[in-house]
Amino acid sequence: MLSVKAFSSAGAASKYYSQGDYYGSEGEGIWLGSGAKDFGLNGNFTAKIDKSFNNLLKGILPGGQVLGRKTKEGIEHRPGVDLTFSAPKSFSIEMLVFASPEKRKSLEHALLNSVDKTLSYIEKQGYVIVRRGQGGKEREKINKLTFAGFLHTTNRNLEPQAHIHTFLANVAKCSDDKYRSINTDILFKKVKLLGQVFRNELAIETKKLGYQINTNMLSDGSSSFELSHVDPKLIEAFSTRRKDIDEICKLRDIKTKEGRDKVVIHSRKAKEQIDESSLKSLWNETAQKVQNDINQTKVNNHNKEYSKNVNNLSKLKEGISNVIQKLSNRYSLPLDTADQKTAAIDIRDLALLCIKDVSYYKSVFTRNELEEKCLKYSIGSFRVQDIVYEIDEFTKSGFLIAKDNMLTTRELFDKENIILKCAENAICSSKSIVKDKCFNKHLDKFTKRELAKNQTFKVNDQQKTAIKHIMTSSDKIVTMEGLPGVGKSTVLNAIRDISGRKVISLIGLGEKFKGSAPTASAAKTLSESAKVEAKTLHSFLAKYQGFIEGRGKESLPAMKREYKKTIIFIDEASLISTNTMFRLLKLQEMFGFRLVMTGDTKQLGSVEAGKPFEQMLNILKPVKLDQIVRQKDNSHKEAVLATSKGDIVKSLDIHKDNIKQVSKKLNKMVESSTALYLSYSKLKRDKTLIISPTRILRDKINENIVNNLKQLNELSKIDNKDYIFTTYRNQDMTTADYSFAPAFKKGEVIKFNARYSNGIAKGDYLKIKDINEISNSLILEKEGKSIVFNLKKNVDYSNKMEVFYERDIKLYKGLKIVFTKNNKIHGLINSETGIIQNLDSKKATLRLEDGTTKTIQLEHLKHIDYGYAVTVHCSQGKTVQNTIAAINNNKLLSNQKMWLVATSRHQSKFTAIVEDKNKLQQYLVSNNGKETSAIEFSAGIKTDKTLDRANNLQETPNNNKINQVKELQSV
Repeated sequence: MLSVKAFSSAGAASKYYSQGDYYGSEGEGIWLGSGAKDFGLNGNFTAKIDKSFNNLLKGILPGGQVLGRKTKEGIEHRPGVDLTFSAPKSFSIEMLVFASPEKRKSLEHALLNSVDKTLSYIEKQGYVIVRRGQGGKEREKINKLTFAGFLHTTNRNLEPQAHIHTFLANVAKCSDDKYRSINTDILFKKVKLLGQVFRNELAIETKKLGYQINTNMLSDGSSSFELSHVDPKLIEAFSTRRKDIDEICKLRDIKTKEGRDKVVIHSRKAKEQIDESSLKSLWNETAQKVQNDINQTKVNNHNKEYSKNVNNLSKLKEGISNVIQKLSNRYSLPLDTADQKTAAIDIRDLALLCIKDVSYYKSVFTRNELEEKCLKYSIGSFRVQDIVYEIDEFTKSGFLIAKDNMLTTRELFDKENIILKCAENAICSSKSIVKDKCFNKHLDKFTKRELAKNQTFKVNDQQKTAIKHIMTSSDKIVTMEGLPGVGKSTVLNAIRDISGRKVISLIGLGEKFKGSAPTASAAKTLSESAKVEAKTLHSFLAKYQGFIEGRGKESLPAMKREYKKTIIFIDEASLISTNTMFRLLKLQEMFGFRLVMTGDTKQLGSVEAGKPFEQMLNILKPVKLDQIVRQKDNSHKEAVLATSKGDIVKSLDIHKDNIKQVSKKLNKMVESSTALYLSYSKLKRDKTLIISPTRILRDKINENIVNNLKQLNELSKIDNKDYIFTTYRNQDMTTADYSFAPAFKKGEVIKFNARYSNGIAKGDYLKIKDINEISNSLILEKEGKSIVFNLKKNVDYSNKMEVFYERDIKLYKGLKIVFTKNNKIHGLINSETGIIQNLDSKKATLRLEDGTTKTIQLEHLKHIDYGYAVTVHCSQGKTVQNTIAAINNNKLLSNQKMWLVATSRHQSKFTAIVEDKNKLQQYLVSNNGKETSAIEFSAGIKTDKTLDRANNLQETPNNNKINQVKELQSV
């Protein structure tokens, strides 16, 4: 682990380093870094009495120069920064409890060497800068820094914890040979990456000493290791300090690393003075006690098993032998796992896998993100210098496109250009559905039919323009861009109605309509509002994946005939990623159907990489809708329009009376959101949606509402007791996670979407019993038997399996639940809600959003959660009477797209409960939420002809682009 803190005064720093370790020794340090060598500072020193060290703390350099800012009181100088590198607990136990004096020296050297290499990486990367010139506008990266390292061996609870405090002096020599104070802002942002660099270095150094290690995943998504021979119970016994911190964080609801670091600092006990021999004796006593407990547990388990089978011993031996032999034959597993070789991965294959992983979610990503990802999966195998070299090779080959510290992939760049080509080729490539001169007659008849059903029905001028644009266009891809609540579904309904009633008989095109949307919820909205048979885009593409991959050529003519006169509606098209759009357009080219895509580029985009819909709008002329019909209050309509134009100040001003600021504590936001919701009548609550940018806040609001409804007796127990039900919640797994066994956890449940020859059937839900890092395999349980599933690092499992963790919730009559996964058997839609009307131990009767009731076996309801609050992303596409938006201070998620979705769901009432109004405005103004595409990123980069042509393409008028794209594809 790595933690960083800045010192405010030389006195505080001097005291911090002079105290030495916890048993009264002096603070013994060692000079590190290229800057120290330039100053002539080498070897060991004692912090308390070393003049050079104490002068550096005060800003006095070896040559006599004094750094600092002049004040009335004199020169003010901040001494520097402390970087604390902590070894894994098992490493500390081995080094300080079990190792011989010689072995301890080797382990100390390994620890110091790992820190030294991490510091060298900091220097090479230029993570520390100096600001020069007027106003500090010039920034110079510093490659020579001055460090001092101090080895400590205990934590505040006097437990073995080897760590090195590394002091970074606030001084650097610039290119003009002048010394200046440094800026460490970048360094503080790289703490997670640098911690991973350190652990990778230490893991390799540890293995070089002959130790075996086990990889483990940390809560922040990075990886670490433990020594294989150190029992977890021993680690737990020497980790009371961590338990203390965990309990404080849990009590105060602290989730972030920054918050945890503050707890670490403020919860420190005063340092106790105890001599080394007494401390070592105490550690040995603890270790021996734990080892005795471990041995006794093994004996008890052995005796229990022996007693159970004593009368059938020979039969048991024979059965075990047969089972082992069958398993060995079936899975080609060696009988002695101690002789297994690690399922290693080549560094090039690792880099490829991690490039795919990072670029799956972002079109443009930082080099550090890729380095960190590669390091995460190669702990004990590769150093950061190996990773850096491999990334450089991928950049030189053109596989990666680089600019400064940013990267994109050539694959994404090419796919974006092919998407542009498809958009260009769609122009004037089809027949219009209705002739221009016949349009008004068809629209009038549609309006009359709708008025017969609903006397308040109305089509405004913008909607008429949109309908005409789509109906009379000769483009094979037609686009419509509209703000939330402008009535896009009415437009689609008109197109469906007019085409279905008149085109077949009069024009003879025989148009058939199918609808698709990126999510199941959006698909159902499309189906209900536009009266079109709809399915998710994912399921539509999955059905024809074989054609996309080049299979099924013999049946392709039949598919062309079926889809020749079909129009595919795509709703919420801004949620489509580059990879998905690429597959859709490839299928369109093969089958020949027409596309009508609607969406809003100002709302939240895809969680995956790319913004293809927005890019296509630059080529295909969309019809735009901004006449909002959802909100009843005109000022609320103005707020939505203002947000869409980036005028956040105006939007916030309109809603100033609707924004309630509460205490800057998460529990206060939870209480305020709950109180407001419960102040509504039951009828009003049914028409109210609570939304939040984060899942943590959503969960806490849901739990608090359930607890309050219980106290109000609005929820009924089953047989006078709480009914605890185990549900499955999606475990966040990246593309690369699926290929590495340590990324999984015991007790997680895997749903397999493919069949395997080892007895796993498609649709199986299997629990993980154990994980074998050596063979990179999972031990799964099925019907009381164990199945070994070997993970192959060259296979993409992200579509072949889903990973869940179990979570208990309490079920009651009257409880509102939300479905978290589609269920085709029962027609349940992800993100839709239901009310439990009745419940017993086997089944539940639910009242769904459309008013219908269904009785469903509980085994088919594993994918549910409390349904009072949802995430903002989940709410996109929904329309409700009232919205309560609980928005905590989250700089990353608080952007203009989020705010637009949050303020546009309601028809009547909107209320925002926030931690800090000023910070919210600051975050929203500075973050428009837009993503950079691969083509935008590559503009100006001249590496080959293809990229040059792409750069020109961005500045070419629409009417000339089609030839440019065709020429581009021929290169």
